[in-house]
Amino acid sequence: MNQYEAADEIAMIVPGATPELCEAMKTKNPFKTIRIFSRHFKAVVDAHNLPVAEKCLRVIGRIYDKGDAVVKNAVETVFVFSLDLITASCSAAERNQIMSKMPIQVFTTYYRQVYKTAL
Repeated sequence: MNQYEAADEIAMIVPGATPELCEAMKTKNPFKTIRIFSRHFKAVVDAHNLPVAEKCLRVIGRIYDKGDAVVKNAVETVFVFSLDLITASCSAAERNQIMSKMPIQVFTTYYRQVYKTAL
């Protein structure tokens, strides 16, 4: 999956972000595309809308699994790096529920990133 296909996946779950996604696609910037997704995911988490958060996690998992090297790097650099900030507004129970729904590949990357930087 390239950055254009990733933007299409995101547009399906974040229909209001289509103009921003089009702009990111024009500049050929997958990092901006994932930043748009991360901002939407944060808004969903801040609203404590866990069913929609689960759908978002499935989408980011699919993007990460099928993405090419550039898309995977964007997910790791933007989305995974911002997970702690995104879930800061959650209670411990909500954070655990979100993390339990995280696709295993994304969670593994998150875990590696957190503990790699802590060492």
